[in-house]
Amino acid sequence: MKISRQQQDGFVSIIVAMIVLIFVTLVALGFAFLARQNQRENENRVLSTQAFYAAESAVNDTVKLLKTGTAPVEKTACAPSGTGTIGSSNSEVKYTCLLYNMAPKTLEYPDIEAGEERVVKVQSYDGSNLGSITISWQDKDGGSSFVPAASGNHFLPQSSYDLNNGYNLATATGMIRATLIPIYSSGITRNDLSNRTQTLFLYPRAGAGTGSQAFITTNSLSDPSQGVFADGRCNTTNAAPLRKCNVTITGVSGPQATSTFYVRIRALYKASGVTISAKNTSNADVRLANEQATIDATGKANDVVRRIQVRVPLDASSEKNRPPYAIESVDSICKRLQAWPGGAAVATVPSFTDPKTGSSTTVTPAACDAFH
Repeated sequence: MKISRQQQDGFVSIIVAMIVLIFVTLVALGFAFLARQNQRENENRVLSTQAFYAAESAVNDTVKLLKTGTAPVEKTACAPSGTGTIGSSNSEVKYTCLLYNMAPKTLEYPDIEAGEERVVKVQSYDGSNLGSITISWQDKDGGSSFVPAASGNHFLPQSSYDLNNGYNLATATGMIRATLIPIYSSGITRNDLSNRTQTLFLYPRAGAGTGSQAFITTNSLSDPSQGVFADGRCNTTNAAPLRKCNVTITGVSGPQATSTFYVRIRALYKASGVTISAKNTSNADVRLANEQATIDATGKANDVVRRIQVRVPLDASSEKNRPPYAIESVDSICKRLQAWPGGAAVATVPSFTDPKTGSSTTVTPAACDAFH
């Protein structure tokens, strides 16, 4: 009996030892798997970063190419060119496909802060005359609160209407101040700036479809189309390239046909993303030249691929050369100008009551007159 019990105890010990050995082996294999998995993830991160930098290098190479002025207007296929090795000898890191378009059908400005201005050149690539210009905008942060269509008035943010009807400024869509300046064959003239420039206030009104507003048709700053509110008829279901709010300025070839406009955009109250597109006089989409280029680049590192799509200005200095104001100063500027209800003049001002003396007077302002 003692011998049998010793044999049983030895068998149990072997079983326990095997179980412990199996458990330890499984734990070791688990740690090895986790270590290998972590190593592979680190390798993938490194390769992904390298592939991304390869794609960025393709973008930089494309920008340099486009600045030479000798590149075709677009490249729509990867072959036969469009690959490049990054580094002198590392053939495993490269960009494998490079596409670009120097005349896209839309101009994109995803982040215009409240109070910020952009002066955009809208010019048809083929020289065809513009028939209409569409400005699409929406809240930069994705807010989709619009003024209800049933409201017939144009309220400012946080007015009594907004507070009483739940139009929350945090999710509201801001307004856009848009000024259209036509550029005719004679160039920019003072008369065109005075009489052919139209300013509109684009308002985030809820509703389906795209609102429209006619371009000015008379040679007068008193034209009823000047400074009007144009309802955007905002709709969250609008499909790209349109944004949630849209206004089309029609008849831009009415006063005089032209292929080029400057559009001055100012975001009011809220930061906005803006898209600008145009059609010609035959109502066909226009490719827009000399403003932006779209670049589609794919980078590869070993078996990891990264693809990026970007928009770049064709001439970064051009934006700096389009100031929003003719003169801007931190101090006041003295001007030979007198203004009164109903008019203004640089020379002789009609008789009116002098607030200093209380008597009627006629004033010829000096170069820097303190009289107000």
